[in-house]
Amino acid sequence: MNTPENTFSISLDQVNSVFGISAPTLRALANSHGVTEEAIIVRALNEWAKKEIPDLDLDSPELSEKQIQVLLDSASKKDVLKDNAPSLLNLYKATFPESGN
Repeated sequence: MNTPENTFSISLDQVNSVFGISAPTLRALANSHGVTEEAIIVRALNEWAKKEIPDLDLDSPELSEKQIQVLLDSASKKDVLKDNAPSLLNLYKATFPESGN
């Protein structure tokens, strides 16, 4: 069921970059998999969550206190919560070191 708590809108970049993809790219991905744009985004978020959250239970709607603490600790290590946060590019590199950028 869609409620204000579980729906949102996004704005896509005009061009593909390390920070996001364009609407045409999202549509092409969705079409290539035979799903909606929303399904591609949900799948990407699911994969990201499985990577970032230890012991993620995909059948549970909420995180445990331990999982939340792991996320907070991770964010703190990346300086996300500090006033002198790194540039978006450096944050991206720290989050996705395998990207090679």
